[in-house]
Amino acid sequence: MNGVLYAIGGDNDGTVAAYDAVADSWTTGATMPTARDGLAIAVVNGVLYAVGGVNDGWPTATVEAYDPAADR
Repeated sequence: MNGVLYAIGGDNDGTVAAYDAVADSWTTGATMPTARDGLAIAVVNGVLYAVGGVNDGWPTATVEAYDPAADR
């Protein structure tokens, strides 16, 4: 999105990491409230949405939004 690759999720935390290929650098964004892996990601109007996944071995129906411009 906007030249930045996002890596979101994690079984132990809700890490949001962003890779800028032009700058060849990684930054860490605000942590999402729900740690999970195996989730789906969608982008709508510049906002990343994390949908579902597995948390601590259990499926989750959680949907969370991350706004990179506001880092929240």
